[in-house]
Amino acid sequence: MVESSSALSALTEALSLDAAGREKQAIPLYRLALARGLANEDLHTALIGLGSSLRTVGNTPAAITTLRKARRLFPRDLVVVMFLALVHYDAGQRDLVIRQLSDALLNESTQPRLTRYRRVLARKYHALRG
Repeated sequence: MVESSSALSALTEALSLDAAGREKQAIPLYRLALARGLANEDLHTALIGLGSSLRTVGNTPAAITTLRKARRLFPRDLVVVMFLALVHYDAGQRDLVIRQLSDALLNESTQPRLTRYRRVLARKYHALRG
């Protein structure tokens, strides 16, 4: 996908507003940037920014939807997993948070000590229910 300069301009403005603590004003600009077409890192940035801003203003369902989309597009991205875990925590889904974060650690960690415990830890964390 070829990104338009208007999509990048909207994303840049959204990021500035977000950084200034003006998430409510940033949300429509994130959405505009996404609608105009973003790819790769800019798409990732916009989805994370939108999801985080939606969480901050208390729109948990929309934040979950946005961050799940990011998870589908960037399935092994730890930033996505961590933001999604935060919004699931806000939604009271603590067991899901633990499983998401443990999956991320178990799948992405390269610590040699973890190798021998990976399978048993995965089983134990997935058995958790809230």
